Amino acid sequence: MSSSRIYLLRALRATSVLLLTPLLLINLRTLPAFAQTATHHTTPQDEWLGMYLGKQKIGYSGTHVIPTIYQNKPAFRVTSHGVTKMQLLGREVQQEEDSVTITDGDDRLLAQTFHVRSNGSVIHVEAVFDYLHHKAHCTIGEGASASKKDLVIPTGAKLTG
Repeated sequence: MSSSRIYLLRALRATSVLLLTPLLLINLRTLPAFAQTATHHTTPQDEWLGMYLGKQKIGYSGTHVIPTIYQNKPAFRVTSHGVTKMQLLGREVQQEEDSVTITDGDDRLLAQTFHVRSNGSVIHVEAVFDYLHHKAHCTIGEGASASKKDLVIPTGAKLTG
């Protein structure tokens, strides 16, 4: 693969996309490019990204990857924290996102937790991936009000972090 194509893929993976929902500004991101190749490293890795809208800096994101053990097997733990602040329809909107993702050596998702706060609204999602039974066991919310949902993972699908 050419170096310019690798650079383009890394830039695309690190790009943030902002979606506006009625109550929440959600920052959807894939793992940074270095996390995709973390299977070749045994030392922790960090990456920091600035988020810009035009020339204005609107936030930042930091990601930390370390080798770990998950269910008695080697894995990678990817933690991230991001903050986005911007003016939207004349009001300042701020969002903070924290996530923990566990992947195997092939970058396949094993478990994932997201916690997003935005102007008083909070969403918390936990997912555990069961490839033997083709399901993702999800918990949405926290405490007594949490709901559970199982999602089907299509046969042959490769879910990557």
